[in-house]
Order: sequence, then structure tokens, then C-alpha cells
Amino acid sequence: MKNHRNVNGKLLQMNKKYSQLKHSQKEFISLELYTQCKAYVMEKGVFPNNEHNCDIVDKVMEKIEEKQIWIPYDEVYKHFISKTTKYRNKMLKEDLIIEDNGKFVFNKKIILYIAMSLDGYIADESGDVGWLEEYINIEDTEYDEFYETIDTVIMGRKTYDQVLSFGEYPYQNVKSYVYSNTRTGIDENVEYIRTAPIDLVKSLKQQSGKHTWLIGGADLIHDFIENDLIDEYQITILPVILGNGIPLFKSGGHRVGLELVSKKYIKNIATLTYRSN
Repeated sequence: MKNHRNVNGKLLQMNKKYSQLKHSQKEFISLELYTQCKAYVMEKGVFPNNEHNCDIVDKVMEKIEEKQIWIPYDEVYKHFISKTTKYRNKMLKEDLIIEDNGKFVFNKKIILYIAMSLDGYIADESGDVGWLEEYINIEDTEYDEFYETIDTVIMGRKTYDQVLSFGEYPYQNVKSYVYSNTRTGIDENVEYIRTAPIDLVKSLKQQSGKHTWLIGGADLIHDFIENDLIDEYQITILPVILGNGIPLFKSGGHRVGLELVSKKYIKNIATLTYRSN
């Protein structure tokens, strides 16, 4: 039969319109289109124009074929074109892109992504974070999703040493900067720096790429806050009161106004996301 193909004993229509797909198939395609569009923005630094729409649709077609959804390429392409304004507006709302002289560009951020106790501590008095272990394996912490959005990490030397004490360095596939007054150069994992935070951030934002994760520790976080260098705070509050320890926010700093943009709950853990005003 014309425009049909026999696949595993099923006669499948090859010229099917997008509107004829099942609801679940439409949802899958729309989600993949947005996911690939978002990935393109983070990789290239700009929202795609007509020249590069095919790059996105090509990747989505691979996913569609894996799902054995039979739909012509031009139908998926037309659907993507019809949704680009919606996708762009969604990214603007999510603060993923900003308008710069009429061009929609990736809004590269410095993100503080960290967990603290209910009473505001990120470590006990000795700097130990062993109390975090019981929460590490809690399902769906969205860590993997966050990690996909970054290509650079920044941390202090004590934090780096602590990370190494847990085993293999976990950030090998991203650029790592470690602030240190005693070490220089590079090792197998990181580059040691003393650059003023404001100069480092300026340099990072001038480069193409994804977001930057400010890991810690408390002194370095304080320096970034004092220089208004943190664009987004993603803070996970764990259901434990330590009573004392190293606080996330040191006293004596200047006032910082923030906007709550999202809140998520997984079991008895809350993650709050704030943006700088």
C-alpha cells in the first residue's frame, strides 16, 4: 500500500500528519524538541535561528526513530517552527536567555548549589560533612539534571581537599578552579588560582559555555556574596538541626535582596531557588 511500510508485521503509515499522532507521542516530540533546543542554547550561547533549526530536528528525529514513531521529517520541522516563539518565551521566563541588542543570548550564571541543615549549617564545627551521607541516595535529588547545566566549578582549597577524601574526583569532565593561598599551578584535577573573584567571573561570562557552579566553602561564598557575583542560589534544606557548625552565610555581610523563583519538595527535603534582584 502506498505511503505505508510493513514493520514487524504491522502496516505503518509513513506520511502521517503530526495532528494524527497519539497524545503521548505528541508530548514526547514536543518535550524532545524543547530539550534539544535548550541544549543548543547552552552549547552555542544563542537561541537558534533558521539556519540551525535543522540541527535540532535532526537530533529529535533520532529519538523519534528509537521510539518507533512514524512521522515525516517535515512534519516535525513544521511543528518545531510553530513552537519556537513559545520555547523562546519559556526560556526567557526561566531566565535561561536574555535579550541583548535584539539578540536572544544564553544567560550564563554563577550558581550557588548547596545543601544545609535546617538551622543553616553546611558542616559541623570541625568542617566534617559526614552527616550529609544519609541524604545522598535519596531518590530524585535532580543533581544529575543540574550537573548537565554546568561546565565549570569553583571551590576553596579546604573544600577541594574534603572532596578528594571521599574518593575519585567527581568533576573530571568540567573545568575546575580552586582558590588557594598556598598552592599554585595545576594538578590532575584542578587549576589553583588567586584571581579576584570579580575578575574570574568577568572572564567566565565572556566565554561561551554553560553555567558555573560555586561549590564552597563558606569563606569563598562570602567573598562572592560581598561582590554581588552570585546570580542564582539553589539551596537544599535537610531535615536536621545540627546545633552548631560552619554556617552557610557568615555574619557581617551586606544585605542582598533575592527573588524566590521555585520550590521543590522530595520526601521531607526542600530545595529553594532564588535569583538576585
